[in-house]
Amino acid sequence: MASTARLPSEARLDVLDGLRGIAILMVVWWHLWLFSWLTPRLTLFGHDIPIVMVPGTGLMGVELFFFLSGFVLFYPYARHLFEGRPLQTVRQFAYRRFIKIVPSYVIALVAAAILIGEFTTFKDVIRQVVTHLLFIHIFWVDTWVGVNGVLWSLGVEIQFYLIFPALCWLFRRQPMMTYLLMVAIAVGYRLFAAHTDVGNYVLMGQMPAYLDLFADGMLAAWIFVWMRSHLPVERFEWLATLVAVGAAAGLCAMLGAMFTHLYEPNQYAPWQAANRLYWGGLLAVFAVAALFSYRPLHAIIANRFFVFMGVISYNMYLWHNVLMLWMLKHRFPAPSTADPHADERWKWAYTISSLAITFAVSIFVTYAIERPLLKRGFGAIGDLFKRRAPVAEHPPVAVVNDG
Repeated sequence: MASTARLPSEARLDVLDGLRGIAILMVVWWHLWLFSWLTPRLTLFGHDIPIVMVPGTGLMGVELFFFLSGFVLFYPYARHLFEGRPLQTVRQFAYRRFIKIVPSYVIALVAAAILIGEFTTFKDVIRQVVTHLLFIHIFWVDTWVGVNGVLWSLGVEIQFYLIFPALCWLFRRQPMMTYLLMVAIAVGYRLFAAHTDVGNYVLMGQMPAYLDLFADGMLAAWIFVWMRSHLPVERFEWLATLVAVGAAAGLCAMLGAMFTHLYEPNQYAPWQAANRLYWGGLLAVFAVAALFSYRPLHAIIANRFFVFMGVISYNMYLWHNVLMLWMLKHRFPAPSTADPHADERWKWAYTISSLAITFAVSIFVTYAIERPLLKRGFGAIGDLFKRRAPVAEHPPVAVVNDG
């Protein structure tokens, strides 16, 4: 008889929350390292530990985000297949994506346009704003980084959302065939783009180039729910833990190989194009194994800090680049040298203050805007303008004249 053992939380998968936190830390540290030039060093027992590899490969956090999107988006449909849960409609999917993505995005877009936007004409302002609002800014070089360079990935996400209902319909009926088709499209597109111009980030940065990462996430969700529904997975926690540790070691080894190309001109994009297939596959193996692993491994990946970072990750992603660039542009905090990067004290002051401000803004937007909208929809906006019930007036008190 198949076991129906469940993890303590079916609705929130703690490992995925932790991975989301790791992804945003990678991306933020990558940009902060580029802006501050503060190179991390760690010496243990007289030996230098090359932790600079972490920020030096931080851009791979975006690819981790794409994998997680595929997993999280398909997870409810996998539960419908194997656990009989209600099927999410296209309308529900679209509404949920809109309420999660768009309000925070528009706020951050306006802030970026005001704080760091460099526009030549009023026509340029209109072009930048309109293309970004329609999420088509990633089709042209001038709009790719015209307002906020990190917003390119939102364009990729929206492209995937548009085709997800069709992919989901196919995946529920022919999972392996659909997975292989998505992988083939991704590999074929990358081969074409690399042959055309591997250094063209607009060409290399379109959704088809990342389609296998989304496919890996969808397949991982399918396998996870199938195993949870059909196998006595609690008997194999030891094996799942070993596989997860092995996959983690493989992912770290891949980051190490990527780091060797850090100071070689235009080598990151070719490395990513050539190795994304293996990176996504290892992510899928790691995620599924970690979800079934011993609880101590869950506690490491899904510690409170990583989970909290996962909660604020979307707004952290939207805001960190804007705030850090504004501070760098306006020399805040004030350095003691003409080139702030020549001031070691400035590097630390800039790093600490920019992180503090980014945290504060991200937390505020997450808990004041994003989460209320996710819980109550647009009704959360109406709640802000509801008139309070009038306070009942007390009847006038008679004054007694004792004179």
